[in-house]
Amino acid sequence: MVVLKISFLATLMFAKYAAAIWPIPASYEHGSEVVWIDRTTKWEFDCPNGLDPLIDRRVRRAIDRAKHTTLNKQLVPWKFKPPGVDFDPPTDGRYHSTIRRVIIQQLSSNETRAPAYEQMDESYELYLPGPKGIQSTDSELLETLIQKYGRMSIAYIIAPKSAGLIQALTTFSQLFYAHTKNGVYSPLAPVAIKDKPKFVHRGVNLDTSRQWYPKAAILRVIDGMAWNKFNRLHFHVTDSQSWPLEVPSMPELALKGAYYKGLHYSTSDVQDIYMYAEDRGIQVIMEIDMPGHTSSIGLAYPTLITGQNIQPLWTNVAAQPPSGHLKLNNTNVEDFLTSLFNDVVPRLIPYCKYFHTGGDEVNKNIYLLDEGVKSADHAVIKPYLERFLKHAHDAVRKNGATPFVWEEMVLDWGVDLPKDVIVQAWLGDESVKGAVTKGYRVIAGTYQNWYLDCGNGQWLDFHNDSFYPYNDWCGPKKNWRAMYSYDPANGLSAGQAKLVLGGEVHIWSEQIDEYSIDSTVWPRAGAAGEVLWSGRRDAQGKNRTFSDASPRLAEIRERMVNWGIAASPIMQLWCHQHDGDCQYPDTA
Repeated sequence: MVVLKISFLATLMFAKYAAAIWPIPASYEHGSEVVWIDRTTKWEFDCPNGLDPLIDRRVRRAIDRAKHTTLNKQLVPWKFKPPGVDFDPPTDGRYHSTIRRVIIQQLSSNETRAPAYEQMDESYELYLPGPKGIQSTDSELLETLIQKYGRMSIAYIIAPKSAGLIQALTTFSQLFYAHTKNGVYSPLAPVAIKDKPKFVHRGVNLDTSRQWYPKAAILRVIDGMAWNKFNRLHFHVTDSQSWPLEVPSMPELALKGAYYKGLHYSTSDVQDIYMYAEDRGIQVIMEIDMPGHTSSIGLAYPTLITGQNIQPLWTNVAAQPPSGHLKLNNTNVEDFLTSLFNDVVPRLIPYCKYFHTGGDEVNKNIYLLDEGVKSADHAVIKPYLERFLKHAHDAVRKNGATPFVWEEMVLDWGVDLPKDVIVQAWLGDESVKGAVTKGYRVIAGTYQNWYLDCGNGQWLDFHNDSFYPYNDWCGPKKNWRAMYSYDPANGLSAGQAKLVLGGEVHIWSEQIDEYSIDSTVWPRAGAAGEVLWSGRRDAQGKNRTFSDASPRLAEIRERMVNWGIAASPIMQLWCHQHDGDCQYPDTA
């Protein structure tokens, strides 16, 4: 539920600030008075006894980032004011309305470094004082802290666990703006926020096989995720096109599978990515897709792959070139998987207890070429596929991780997997419903709404004009409004919806790379970020409106640009400066 209480003292000048937080909190009350924050403000972490030192350091680094962002990377909001309006607040009496302390309180030391879904708690409370101090609230936690620290000139951030503090600090920085001359202020005081996410899995799926992404580009994606309160990076690290992952016990995989010498992620690179994400409240779930999408393995281990790069009629045996699947009913493949998971998974477990084994777009025709199968019959292939998955998942579990699969394994092939397996659905609402009906926990994210790569046209070459105008398979482009319209639990009963852990937006990289990823992903993905954090519907059970969302999304876009993300604008600047005048009339 979202509660917005706006003071009657709010002026028109400050009206546009009223809900300028993305994603919108569950409960948000604010006024219209100005408070300042500056370099003399003390940020203090009141940590519980017995807190894991690793978690303690994580929170302190989050505080340092929030302090830097709040004081040095603030937005001058001229784009959201009519031309010629002097929107800066007066600086008279600034000394008496400056926040002197920010108290950050973690309530519990009972926290694991990489919590499972059922252990997660990202809830928080945030209180910003007005010039007359913190207002009375119904929060017993806040009142206890006020008794300890005081009511005047103190902001409070309270959360049970570190994940909540990290999310709260992100919200805190969005409450402030830069004065055009000097200083940082919030025009919203006093503020009282109680917040928690609707879904525990709020993800971005990044394909790093079809194009090469330097580590810095991946870290930039993580930054954008954190600012939009995503908490899972789905690291689709390998595919048919390349194998950019170093596996020390199998060095030939990256040496022969990368696009060019050195274009791979070393074990140190992977650790850096996981640690960088962890510091920002994000867990990274690696995917090594199988048994399809594995022809890059054949560059190092050709005997493990069937149907390697069949040309020119690859369309008979693959969704896209190059073709190639891991063989089924093959002990050498099983030994390879055991060695692979024994090498890779243990290094990831400190940061995340989940691992994705893929399973999409398995082509039955390719198994006519597999000497262990020699059939394209679904009934013949299925038991071999079950054996393959059992072996792979047993190896994943033995190393401490819970497996993910794509929906086809349980819905198209009918493989009866244990219910600890998490199913990722991408083909639509019926897929989500089908998986939860079978009792699986599900990650949603249909291509019809949450594929960020769609609408760029075909990337294949053609010998004739029969495919004109060369549209891609999933076009048109999914604009932010289409992304904002999607509900991961659409059409489900309350009981079924409980099995939906959340969703992901997808970045398939046929036509996206390090240079275009910022403007392709942001701020569109942020629309899904609010759906996953706040829910598709408001406190009255109605779908949130575009007119409410667009100014807030536009503002987070401007903040992201300030923070170094080359996000695209969502509408023309005139619309931002003339609030409400770009609404399409109900009767045109």
